[in-house]
Amino acid sequence: MNRKLLKALDDNGFVTIDFPEGSVKVNPDTLQVYTPKGYPAKQRILFGYKASIITFCLGNKRQKTYHLFEHRLVVYLFGDANHNVISKVAGGGSKYEIIDHLDSNKLNNLPENLQIVTKRQNSSKEKTIKSGLPVGVSLDKRRNKYQAKIQINGKRKTSKCFDTPSEASQAYIEMLNSL
Repeated sequence: MNRKLLKALDDNGFVTIDFPEGSVKVNPDTLQVYTPKGYPAKQRILFGYKASIITFCLGNKRQKTYHLFEHRLVVYLFGDANHNVISKVAGGGSKYEIIDHLDSNKLNNLPENLQIVTKRQNSSKEKTIKSGLPVGVSLDKRRNKYQAKIQINGKRKTSKCFDTPSEASQAYIEMLNSL
């Protein structure tokens, strides 16, 4: 990574991340996560994201498992495209700490490709499965035109009609940003 590290390194060049059950170490150069016993954490692809799996033994055969997603580690260590950082890597955090991939590639975890967004902003980028239209855009079949619709605090707002879904989507984004 060419970005400046925003967390302190220990004497061995690792960043320590504390959890209620213990702490893990991360190599900021490779993003390799190490368990409390010093072993490399297992890595998997979960939900399309690269993740390290950490399990803490709590005694009496009980365990607590955390999934440390690489994109969250990058923003925690280096910040996002706007130089913002998150407070927690895993185990909860603010509902406003959703990490969005700007190019929609879940494996591209460069800081320049990541940004912290709200859940509402993140879901507004996706297309609806049923209609194939962007979120917030509907087709007025009588006029054969597209409209942007949004509901804010129980009040519904509707834009003027547009010829293309992309124009209506842009109007939806403008209404969303005006909140």
